[in-house]
Amino acid sequence: MAITRAELQAQIYEILGKTPTAYGLLSPNKVNAVIQDSLDYVAASMMKIGGGWLNQVAYGTTVSGSPYVDLPPGLAIINSVKRKVGNGTYYEPIKFNDGSINSTPVYDAQGEGYIPDYSFSSGKLYLSPAPTSGLTNAIRFDGIFYPEKLWSDGSAIAGDMDNSAFITYIKWRSASILFGYGNNNVQTPPPWRETEIEWKMMANDIIARRFREPTLSRAFSDY
Repeated sequence: MAITRAELQAQIYEILGKTPTAYGLLSPNKVNAVIQDSLDYVAASMMKIGGGWLNQVAYGTTVSGSPYVDLPPGLAIINSVKRKVGNGTYYEPIKFNDGSINSTPVYDAQGEGYIPDYSFSSGKLYLSPAPTSGLTNAIRFDGIFYPEKLWSDGSAIAGDMDNSAFITYIKWRSASILFGYGNNNVQTPPPWRETEIEWKMMANDIIARRFREPTLSRAFSDY
């Protein structure tokens, strides 16, 4: 079962020699903010290395006559964008064109737009030509997403982040940040710094090995 924010918070307080009810300057809100910071840090490390971490599919809805489509929450890197064909379940790829926002849209004799290009404008996907009708789940985003934030103490760390090495590193990293807060940001390393570094290296090693490299089998005649 995935660890919850409250359980992780209690482990961090234990490292710091405090409790969730006697925390001094290190309030639960501060601890929770640092936990989220550490989760995002590990997620960003996954995105840099790639290799299949944090991949998700999400959808966007089109509005008739509007070229804009809201991006799904948490989307960090787009692998591909597809549009729904008709009212079925088939999605066809559409291509990125940085100049599409300045291009003249082309429509057929029935007033329907041809397969659009996409670019970005005002923090949204921009389709050219704009769709002539609104459609739910019209755009499919295949991409890399930040994990959902932990909104409550009962929220559990799930998905790709639910890995013992990642959780342990997040625990030590969060404790180190909070140690600095509790010591008025004096540049004194915490006594567990070596442990934190060891777990950071372990987490990075696991991130780099999302897929095991294939090994070649040799025929008996090769020996």
